[in-house]
Amino acid sequence: MLTRKERETLSAPQGEKEKAVRQQLCARSALLEAQLYDTINAYTKLFIMNDASIPADLRKKLNAELEQFNSQTTQTLMDKSTDCVRQNTSAEQMAEELLAVFNKAAKKLSGDIDGAYMQASWYYLLHRFVAAGYSESNVI
Repeated sequence: MLTRKERETLSAPQGEKEKAVRQQLCARSALLEAQLYDTINAYTKLFIMNDASIPADLRKKLNAELEQFNSQTTQTLMDKSTDCVRQNTSAEQMAEELLAVFNKAAKKLSGDIDGAYMQASWYYLLHRFVAAGYSESNVI
C-alpha cells in the first residue's frame, strides 16, 4: 500500500484514473494500472469522434471501441507485467514484451479506426451531395 506521504512525493497525475486512485490509500498495482490506463487513454483521445454531423451510431461505435481498447489493453499489460515479474524477466525483456503487446493491440485498433473514419468520410461526401441537391433519382 502506498501511504499518503508516498503518494505526495509522486509527480502530478497523468489523468483522471490516476488522480482518483491517488485520492485514497491504494496498492502500487492499482496505481500502476491507473497510470497505464491514463497513458493509453491519452493515445486514444486523438481518435474520439465528436463531430455532431457524423451519425450518432457511428460515433458511439468508434468511441465504445476506443474505451474497450483502453480497458482491455490496460488489463493485458497488467497481466503481462505480472507474468514477467513472476518469471524474473529482466527489465529490458519486460519492456520489449509489453511493447509487443501494445503494438499488437494498436495495430488492430488502427484498422478499426481506419474503417470508422472511412465510413464517416463516405457519409460526409454523401451528405454534401444531398445538400447540393443530388438524389438517387437524378444521379443515374
